[in-house]
Amino acid sequence: TGHDFVEETSNTDRRARAIRAARNLLSAVARMLIMSDMVDVRIMLLQVAKAQEIMDLMVTADSKKELSELFASLNSCLEQLDESIRRRILELRNPAEQDDMQAARAWLKLNSIIMYTSSTAYIRHPEVDQARLNRDFAHAQMSLALQTMADILQGCAINSDICLSHYGRVGELMRQLDHFQTRAYMEPSSYKDHLHRPELEGLLEKIVSGVAAIADSENTRDERKKRIVDECNNLRQALQDLLAEYEKNCGRAEPSEDLDLAMVHLGHKAKDLRRHLRRAIVDHVSDAFLDTITPLMMLIESAQRHDERTTVENGKRFQEHANKILQ
Repeated sequence: TGHDFVEETSNTDRRARAIRAARNLLSAVARMLIMSDMVDVRIMLLQVAKAQEIMDLMVTADSKKELSELFASLNSCLEQLDESIRRRILELRNPAEQDDMQAARAWLKLNSIIMYTSSTAYIRHPEVDQARLNRDFAHAQMSLALQTMADILQGCAINSDICLSHYGRVGELMRQLDHFQTRAYMEPSSYKDHLHRPELEGLLEKIVSGVAAIADSENTRDERKKRIVDECNNLRQALQDLLAEYEKNCGRAEPSEDLDLAMVHLGHKAKDLRRHLRRAIVDHVSDAFLDTITPLMMLIESAQRHDERTTVENGKRFQEHANKILQ
């Protein structure tokens, strides 16, 4: 069909047949890509299920040897899953889903070590109830991370307990800031105060309300909270300065230097706000991850010393840190 069309491109019938053939080819390629993606998702879901099965067996292991063998199998399975998920993240179009998948990956790696050490402690000291609680806690967290991966792969609603995107919807805030800047930059001659002022002010206030969810979080450090609030106010002022310059330049043939400076200043303030938001999220994650490791090590060490009183105290301390992560 294509050869016939090339020989006589002006022929209407040959053109129509070539178009139909091209459409059929594109449909076949699209179906092939969809099917290959479904196969990839199916493979990753099987890897998730296998990891969950091994984790469940680790809970019931009754010897150090059996636990070590299962942990080696789990590590091998998680390495394969992690590589598959890493490639999948690059294909995800939703930044929030990318963040949540990365969080689930990190949560699996962290809690796999916690589960192994706490399971080892429980096998050695089954009379210590806190060791069992710690093992069950790590198992539940790993199961939650695996379920998050499965939910994202299948396009289901995600449990926010393990996700990063619920921290003020950072990815969405960044997109809103980009959209705000795009709408704020225009030719002075096209500026209409009764239209653009309420639109831009409304866009900015929507951003500020989302930023407030991060600033008001108990995990946001005081100095970071103050900087975020200050940058919101600075961005508000930068917008008002820019709008004032637009009004002054409406009737001019050439825009003034002050207008250019106001545009640059608005861009700088938006960039500063982005930087503090990213740092706040890094603070949230690092605090959550680092604060739970030391109490666990203290718990294991006290259990290994057969110090029952200290073990109970350290178990309570670890539980408090674990509860903080879940809040």
